[in-house]
Amino acid sequence: KSKDSKLVVITPSLVPGSLRIGRSREEILNNLKKDSILYTS
Repeated sequence: KSKDSKLVVITPSLVPGSLRIGRSREEILNNLKKDSILYTS
């Protein structure tokens, strides 16, 4: 559960900044997946 809460905390700060840069939603989700993989391993 700690991993999920970590992602929940990170997501709000990542998404607005990424949208400002003009990244697509898919890119943001891919980045979150990569981050979660890093946390898992």
